[in-house]
Amino acid sequence: ADSRDCAADLIRFYGVAPDKITVAYPGPIPSVTLAPGRRGAILAELGLAERAFVLFVGTLQPRKNLRRLLLAMASPTLAGYDLVVAGGRGWGGEELETLAHGLGLGARAHFLGYVSDETKAALLQGARALAMPSLHEGFGFPVLEAQMAGTPVVASNTSSLPEVAGDGAILVDPLDPAAIAAGLAVAAGDDAVRADLIARGRVNVARFSWDTCARQILSLLVPVGGRR
Repeated sequence: ADSRDCAADLIRFYGVAPDKITVAYPGPIPSVTLAPGRRGAILAELGLAERAFVLFVGTLQPRKNLRRLLLAMASPTLAGYDLVVAGGRGWGGEELETLAHGLGLGARAHFLGYVSDETKAALLQGARALAMPSLHEGFGFPVLEAQMAGTPVVASNTSSLPEVAGDGAILVDPLDPAAIAAGLAVAAGDDAVRADLIARGRVNVARFSWDTCARQILSLLVPVGGRR
């Protein structure tokens, strides 16, 4: 399993014996390297060069809790920030653009659909904060991607996200739009908090390694003595 929370779900919902499960944390997804000036050019192409924005990365589906994120972005405390949603449409049929319009977000809400790795890297580096208010995650790669990029993270205090984010994120109640808004306002607007989150995030990422993950899994596949 890729997290202790995922292992607990396997035990609880599927009746898997605990001694049949090993938790092997994956490493972070490496970001592409942008050529000098490329980040600015990409953000300009998207109309974001002069905009302070909060970023969401992920497939659009109900468990990602985007409806409450939109409600949070409509808070007066976040009036100076846009929301950028980068991810393809999944299941659930949520009319998020309609909701954003109804909340008065207008041009402040940008639904980009699926984006390239290069565009994702530019967005992660340019965002004031990453919002990950999911109701449930098995792991949560965008948390580590943002921490690697030096972007403060606001994430849910549920499922695997506290486990993955460590103390390098502001954790909020995903069922409370006001709590999400408050966390984002601090992460995006308080320079002292931002600097602390960025530093803690970079320390946290160091806990995760694909090499360690591979060695751990290999040790399960090849027992002591080399028998396969």
